[in-house]
Amino acid sequence: MLLSRVPEEKIVMTATQIYKMLNEEYGQPQWCSDNPYQVMAQAILMQNLNWSSVEKVTDALVGKMVPEYILGLETEELENLIRPCGFYKEKAAVIYYSKEG
Repeated sequence: MLLSRVPEEKIVMTATQIYKMLNEEYGQPQWCSDNPYQVMAQAILMQNLNWSSVEKVTDALVGKMVPEYILGLETEELENLIRPCGFYKEKAAVIYYSKEG
């Protein structure tokens, strides 16, 4: 078991410690990115569907999942890009209006 390596007196751990321990044991999750904007967008796209649909959209937007690119899109363009994720109008609005924050 993963916690068997942790001394009993240190079982109380922060979320960061738990994340690091899981990361060491299992490796970095495939959805992780060093780009916080991409992680935020993927989290929005992931709502009410499976990862494979998000992965298709993410793969199509490699290198473009940044506020600067999203700023240049019309709402309809963004909707078309994320259509495979379902609820694309709602999700596009959330992503579009999150671009400035």
